[in-house]
Amino acid sequence: MARLVKRVLTCIGILFALVPFLLVGVVYYAKTDHALHLMQVKVSESIPGTISLEDFRFSLLKGEFEFKNMLLKGPSNDELAGFDRLFVELSWISLLRGELTVADLILEKPWATLRKGVEI
Repeated sequence: MARLVKRVLTCIGILFALVPFLLVGVVYYAKTDHALHLMQVKVSESIPGTISLEDFRFSLLKGEFEFKNMLLKGPSNDELAGFDRLFVELSWISLLRGELTVADLILEKPWATLRKGVEI
């Protein structure tokens, strides 16, 4: 019985030791161009048109997300909207309570093209 408890505790210890390495790997991968491309493809599949980003950075520890040079194109490839930079900082304390609170939000140079459809 003591050997079984020792093995179970050893396995739990190994799992707890591997979790930080797994998190570091996920964060490192999420900052790669491949992950950025996958994110753009998934968003573009859910909207009519395409979305592109030049850069995406985030910090899980700080709760910060930054998007640079976003461009939204319509189904006919016309440019509809975009911005130079979007920075969002989330409050971790409120997240632990189950609430989503934006502590800081910066949107630089947003723009949009609005067109009125003309029927003939």
